[in-house]
Amino acid sequence: MNRHLTTKLAFNSCEHDYLHEMKKLTPQQLKSDEENLILKRQLQRQKKARKQAESILEEKSYELYQTNQSLQESIAQLDRRVDERTQELRDAKNLSEKNAQDLEKSNKRFELVLEASKAGLWEINCETREVRCSERLANMFHLSLTEATEKLADLSIFAGENGREVKARLNKAMASETTVDLECEIAVGNGPARWFKLNARTHFDTNGKALWLAGAFVDINERIEIALSAQHMATHDNLTNIANRALFNKRMAEAHEASIRSNEIFSIIILDLNAFKEVNDEHGHQAGDQLLRHVANNVLSVVQNTDTVARLGGDEFAIILRDIKTVDYVTAVCQKIIYRCGKKITCNEAQVGICISMGVATYPNDGATTSELIRNADLAMYHAKKNKNSQSAFHIFSHELVADIQQARAMRLAIKEGMKKQEFILHYQPKYNVESNRILGVEALIRWPRADGSYTPPDEFIPHAEEGGLINELSEWIINEGCKQAARWFRQGLEIPVAINLSPLQFAEQNLPNIFYDALRRNNLPGTMIGVEITENCVIDDLYRTTHQLSLLRALGIEVSIDDFGTGYSSLSYLHQLPIQVIKIDRSFIGQVTDNPESATIADAIIKLSHALGATVVAEGVETEEQLVWLKERKCEAAQGYYFSPALPAAKIPTLASVTFQASPKDSRQAG
Repeated sequence: MNRHLTTKLAFNSCEHDYLHEMKKLTPQQLKSDEENLILKRQLQRQKKARKQAESILEEKSYELYQTNQSLQESIAQLDRRVDERTQELRDAKNLSEKNAQDLEKSNKRFELVLEASKAGLWEINCETREVRCSERLANMFHLSLTEATEKLADLSIFAGENGREVKARLNKAMASETTVDLECEIAVGNGPARWFKLNARTHFDTNGKALWLAGAFVDINERIEIALSAQHMATHDNLTNIANRALFNKRMAEAHEASIRSNEIFSIIILDLNAFKEVNDEHGHQAGDQLLRHVANNVLSVVQNTDTVARLGGDEFAIILRDIKTVDYVTAVCQKIIYRCGKKITCNEAQVGICISMGVATYPNDGATTSELIRNADLAMYHAKKNKNSQSAFHIFSHELVADIQQARAMRLAIKEGMKKQEFILHYQPKYNVESNRILGVEALIRWPRADGSYTPPDEFIPHAEEGGLINELSEWIINEGCKQAARWFRQGLEIPVAINLSPLQFAEQNLPNIFYDALRRNNLPGTMIGVEITENCVIDDLYRTTHQLSLLRALGIEVSIDDFGTGYSSLSYLHQLPIQVIKIDRSFIGQVTDNPESATIADAIIKLSHALGATVVAEGVETEEQLVWLKERKCEAAQGYYFSPALPAAKIPTLASVTFQASPKDSRQAG
């Protein structure tokens, strides 16, 4: 209650009390008018006092009213400020709660990222060098938290030479704002080392003082192993796990550069397996693969760690010998390789062996460039293969070998020119029936006349024709010329079959049935007037293709003979598969049947085998009557050799064909 209201209430109370007292007076008690007047004046004064009090009360009430209004406005303003502040606090609270939720979500996402990245966290105090790491990182290292911290502190956790590099990089990072980003090997627990990605960055204060270096380790071992495996596959042979051609070329370049810098001498060896295809055909590709691994492993066992052994492809290998001191060392290495690779291996219960040929060239004497060096080693290898085809051998390159190669090149050019000028001719060596002593047919033999009237021996130019890619053209000429001559005789009423020798290359590269068919048709000659003679090498290279082509030749009526039988170790394995009518015993056995019991036993066995197979037997190189008698006793059907006649020009054959052979002292001469 305000002060104005209180005063008014008090005044009203006094007036009430006064009137009440006046009502109590009796007329007797009113003694005089003065007393009434006094009372009246007192009443008037009280009324005046009342009006003054009321006026004061009204003024004070108005002041109180204004104060109250002012207070109410202040209170309203305070209420509004309180409401505004309350809303601000409510908004701040909501924002804080939202930020907290966002932070929690961010932390969860960060945890998921860490989980997905397989990262372990760590940090180093730049002042105290104290190291801290996460539990996850310790688990990644297969260590306790204490062990992981200790090993990180002294950097002993890094395998190999990584420790020194990591320490240098971390010290550099703590001295500048350099970021550490490298791959390193970590000694994980007691197991093998694993590859990790190490990232770190140093945090500095506003004054540039390094505070701490923090980062993460990520396990990248699987990726590194895949990359290393891919790199290994790109530089190594899948079968033998030795260097491939790409890595060999790189190592050759490195050896060459090192030799230029330090005058180091190094050698290159080209190694090739002899008759490797024969192993695949006879024993299967599994045996061939096993043999290639056998050679690779044994060569590795001979050379040094600084040397390189590579498989260039197929059955060809190459070896780089670094820092050669003497030629004797290279010779010893080659001999050891031949000895170890010559040991047979067991595959599918069969003993399989191989012979190898090697060529050696040494820098800088045998070549100034890597390509020249490889070429010369290759030439030396072919020289070793040609001279020792049935045995393992090596040949060291010499410049005389280049002279031989130049001579061979000159021979090939001469052969090509001779074919162009039609210098080649055919002579014919008769084959006789040993019972009737009459000609059964002839064998066509190529001759190359010289200017002096002599002949270049076939073994001097035929190999060059084969190596120079001329043998097919030369052999096709022989086929056409032989058919042409047989047709001449046939038109004269002389049935003298002509046998033509075939090269293994013809079976591999030509369609022989078509060539013979065209030659027979062109000369109007029956196929029975032609025969073909093959060697075991024709069969070894491709048994299926050879058999197929021989079957087609037989369908034309052409007789098939196998020449030089008994000189190859695999003859019996394929003899029954071929359409062969005639087996010719090699002259190396016939020449010793009367002197060497072993040769006689072999020749006798071949005759019996041939008869068991229903084949006719022809003995080659018969030179004495004693040999002829021995053959007759064993029922050999035919023979040829200098005892009967050498190869003759075509013009002399009809005379021999019309008479029976009569031996004379001059016909029994020995001849090469």
